[in-house]
Amino acid sequence: MKVQNIFKTLLFVVITMTMSLNFSSCSEEDEPGLFVYTATGNLSASGSGTEAFDAFFGIAEYTEAIKSTLGGTSSTTEQDDKVIAACDAVFKNHKTNYPSWKGKVEIKKSKSSISGETSVGEVIKTYNYGN
Repeated sequence: MKVQNIFKTLLFVVITMTMSLNFSSCSEEDEPGLFVYTATGNLSASGSGTEAFDAFFGIAEYTEAIKSTLGGTSSTTEQDDKVIAACDAVFKNHKTNYPSWKGKVEIKKSKSSISGETSVGEVIKTYNYGN
């Protein structure tokens, strides 16, 4: 009878420990998912001609830089430094070639989990034109 009680107690302890480990190891930060990077904003040119037309495609150049850096717009790991470096190069090119552009571009990062939840986009870098 004593042996049975010891086994029941041991089983209870093992089950309790297993459940507590499962609950503590299942935090949102540890959940696998994708980090999605996007470029949003508004650009315009004060001049006319091709520079004004090119401003329509300015944000798309940031998106292309992100895609060429990551092989797409998402990654299974955070790649903030790489994305920012690629977008810095785009901004430098724009400031040199299109000095009359005005507006703002934000590079955002959000996390999409396996369960389908997506975090609100966090701005990791802002580029101001016309300052």
